[in-house]
Parts: sequence; C-alpha cells; structure tokens
Amino acid sequence: MNAPQAGRPLAAPDQDAARTLWEQYAQAHPAAASASSDVLVDQFGDHAELADGVLDLVRAGYKTATASLLSEYVWEGEAPPGIGAHTVFCDGDGALG
Repeated sequence: MNAPQAGRPLAAPDQDAARTLWEQYAQAHPAAASASSDVLVDQFGDHAELADGVLDLVRAGYKTATASLLSEYVWEGEAPPGIGAHTVFCDGDGALG
C-alpha cells in the first residue's frame, strides 16, 4: 500500500486580510470578541488541497468545531488556545476566500 501523497504546499496566510476580517467581526460582535484576546490565523491540514477541502466543509456548515491533541501543542512548542480563543482559517493559497 502506498503512502498518501501530499499535494501542493500551503501558502502563507494573508495576515493583513485576516486582521481586517477579525476587526470587522469584533465590531459586529464585541461580547464574543472580548471573551479572549487570542486570535490565531491558521490553515487546516498540511497541504493546500486538504486546507481547501476542510474549509469547504466549514463554509457548508458541516464542520462546526475543531480540536487538537494537547500533545501536539507540546511537541510543537506552542501554547494551546485558551477558552474563548478565536481562529481565522485561510484556504490553501493563504486567502480568506
């Protein structure tokens, strides 16, 4: 059995567009935005096709939550998100789409 082939690499997320989107969201939903100052800009998966596919599921309303293993944060040397944290997800090309 062959290992799955990853597609094209992820492009860097558009930080400026994500910041603008977050600011618009925070103005429209101040209570939700003030629950946490944590805002991460990220992508799903490890290659562009996977990021696009999962983001399509989010947009269609099929994927409404996400989770990661605490051990992944430890392994990557990152702090896990806090309660009320927000994430802006970009597609595989780094765009908000």
